[in-house]
Amino acid sequence: MSKFTAALLSEDNYIKGHITLCFCDAEKSGKFSTFSGKGIAHIVDIQYWERVDLTVIIVDCELANERHEYYKSLGYTYDYEFIPHISLGKGDLTHENQHLKGDRIVVGSEYARIY
Repeated sequence: MSKFTAALLSEDNYIKGHITLCFCDAEKSGKFSTFSGKGIAHIVDIQYWERVDLTVIIVDCELANERHEYYKSLGYTYDYEFIPHISLGKGDLTHENQHLKGDRIVVGSEYARIY
């Protein structure tokens, strides 16, 4: 079955990636609105997720939480626990990225797709 996902893109030059807002089977259909504004994501932690061999930036982002709740209200879920994050790369990259804690990232350009 196809998957439906929506995300906010990082708009900063030094950190590329996105915050996934929903990720689920594409079994629903209907109208929804993507958000065209911008928000701030505060970097609160750098973690290595051994289960998927991935280092992620954990963010506190009001916009991401609001948009996640919006999609959830329409029935678009998140197949995993919703932890707002941006993937940094494969492997344990936590040591060399600790300096990012406390920084802020501009996010926006929300998109949705089925694949």
